[in-house]
This record gives sequence, structure tokens and C-alpha cells, in this order.
Amino acid sequence: NRTGLGETGEVYIVDGDGTMLTESRFIDGAPLRQKVYTEPVSKIAEGGAEMAGVYSDYRGVPVVGASRYIPEYGWILLSEMDESEAFTPIRTLGIVVLVVGLVAAAAAAGVGIVFSTSVSRPIKRLTDATRRFAGGDLGARTEVTRRDEIGDLAKSFNAMAQGLEVEITEHKLAEGKLSRTVTDLERSNAELQQFAYVASHDLQEPLRMVASYTQLLARRYKGNLDADADEFIAFAVDGANRMQTLINDLLQYSRVGTRGKPFELTNTKTVLDQTVSNLDVAIKESGAVITHDTLPTVMADATQLTQVFQNLISNAIKFRSKETPRVHVSAKEKENEWVFSVRDNGIGIDPQYFDRIFVIFQRLHGKTEYPGTGIGLAVSKRIVERHEGRIWVESKEGKGSTFYFTIPKR
Repeated sequence: NRTGLGETGEVYIVDGDGTMLTESRFIDGAPLRQKVYTEPVSKIAEGGAEMAGVYSDYRGVPVVGASRYIPEYGWILLSEMDESEAFTPIRTLGIVVLVVGLVAAAAAAGVGIVFSTSVSRPIKRLTDATRRFAGGDLGARTEVTRRDEIGDLAKSFNAMAQGLEVEITEHKLAEGKLSRTVTDLERSNAELQQFAYVASHDLQEPLRMVASYTQLLARRYKGNLDADADEFIAFAVDGANRMQTLINDLLQYSRVGTRGKPFELTNTKTVLDQTVSNLDVAIKESGAVITHDTLPTVMADATQLTQVFQNLISNAIKFRSKETPRVHVSAKEKENEWVFSVRDNGIGIDPQYFDRIFVIFQRLHGKTEYPGTGIGLAVSKRIVERHEGRIWVESKEGKGSTFYFTIPKR
């Protein structure tokens, strides 16, 4: 009811937080959305007194207005008129109009209170339900008894709360299941590593004895028995030696996670230099050429990083083509990691075997073609994963290979 308030006058109610509860004359959809931080609202909110006078309203426009506090609900009733209209050139008449308007506003306050009472309860129920839901009560809902905008708002809240309850519940269930799975995998992995270490360690001594005695048989009786016996002894010696190599490789693989050193600032150029020094004999025998770009300093286990470079470069030399082996090492900086690459001009790899080559003891060639047990890339993968990185290969048969691995920035 804007009786006596002219072209710009209005009466409205806000709550203790400054949220408009009734319609605005100037802004559509203001209830529960428009904030009012004017001087009379601030005074009452801070425990001050009601006021009447000139101030800027929620639009930033100077107005003549008066405030009234409604303690039953913690609301503030405001009656306002633009200053430009209130203070017309005819001052006397303007004052009369203003007084009449304020009196009318006071009369309208009764109507406003009655109207606000009719909307206060559903708004309060909606507010309470919202607070309970925000506090963790996913079953909080509000009663819908109206068919107006407030009722629509209540229905929307209930629908939203229902959807969120289902989504959050499903997320928590999935999160709990994932947590249990991760715990089981960590325990299983630890037990498997311990088993591999113990089994490999305990097998060393009896296998050493078998190897020693078969080698002794070979030295003492070779040529004294028939050709079949010599061949059988040779098979036994070769099998014992290969078993020792496999067990040593298995121990090396199992120790990646248990014998690693703490990460520290590591100059990868120094690591590469150490790798080249370790492979000096193989490099000279093959005539390999090792080059590199500028390499960064990263947080890593220097010993294990040396092992990764050594495995990749030694493979590049081992699986070389008829050309002079050429290996180039580089690093590219990304947002959260360094991507290292080791590129060679070797025999290359069929794309169908890209995943298989990183599995322990998996070989693509017979032991008579190329020596080794197939442990190197599997160990490299474990080392890179211990550093929370990734390793992969890009290659074509006959056109060389490029191995990539990442080290996160820390």
C-alpha cells in the first residue's frame, strides 16, 4: 500500500541480515534476493535506535525515510520517498505531503505487518530447512502449503535437497569403497614385495650350491663322459646361472620401493654423466654417440634415476640397428612436471608390444639374439612410479624408439 507516497514512495520490510522480504517498487524479484545495507538498517542491526531523515536507499538514491523495528520477527519496516520528490519547490506543501505520507506509511505498517505475518512462517521454515541442510542434515525439507512464489521456492528447495542427498550419499559410498580398495591394494602390494624379497633371498644359498657343484662337474668330468653327459651338464650349468640372474633381478625389482633413498635436489646432467661413465665399455665397443640438451635439477632419488637412464641407454645400445648407435637425451618443462625423453635410432618396437615391454621378465626376442632377462624396463617403470611419474614409448619398427618419463615438480 503506497497511499500518500507519490511517484517514488514505498514501504518494505527487511530481515536482520538486510534481505528484502517484500516486493520492491523498483526491482523485480527482490524478495529474498535484494540486500539492503542502508543507514537505518545498519543502525538497528547494530542495536541502535530507529530513525527518520535523509539518507541513500538500496539503489543509492537520496531519500527521505523512516524506520521501525519489529522485534517479534527481528524485521525492520522502512517507509521512503525520493528526496527530489519530497522537497518540491513549494517547501510548505512538500512538508505537508511528507507528513501525510509518513502518517499513511504508519497506517500502512499495520497492513504490512499482517501481510508479513502471512509470509513469515513459510519463509522461516524454508530458512531453517536451508540451515539444517547446510549443517549436514541431508534429510532436511520444508513444508509446501502455498501456491505462490514462496511455494514455488519451497518446492525448488525440496527438489534440490533431494537430488543433492542422493548424489552426496552415492559419492560417500563410492568414496568409502575406493578407500577400502586402496587400503587392500596397499596391503597386498606390501605383502607381495615382502614375499618376493624373502623368497628371492632364501633361494640364493641353495641355488649357489647347485651352481657351484654343476660347474665343478663340468670342470672335472667334461670330456671324460659321453657327449650327451657333457651336454646335460652344460644345460644344468646354464640353467643354474640363468636362475641366479633371475633371482638377482627379482631382488632388484622388489627393492625399488623398500631400498629407495629420500628425494633430494638432483642435477640430471650429473646423473646422465654418471650413467655414461657406467656404460663406458658398452659405448666404446658399439661406437655409440650419446648427446643431450640442457637438463634440469629435480627432486628425485639420484641412484634410482641413474638406473632409469642406464636401463634406457643400454637398451638403445643393445637393440641397435646396423647404423652407429645414436642416443639423445632431452627434457621439456610442463606446468607441473618435467618430461624426459631418450631417443635412439635402433631397431624400433612394434606398437602392439608397447605395454608388454614394461612387464617384468617379458622379452620380445630370444636369449640367443639379445642377452638379458627383461627386467630393465619393469624396474624403470617402478622407479618412475615411485617418483609419482609416468613412463611410455613411441616407436615404429626399423625407425628407432623414444622413451618418455615424467618427474613431477616439487
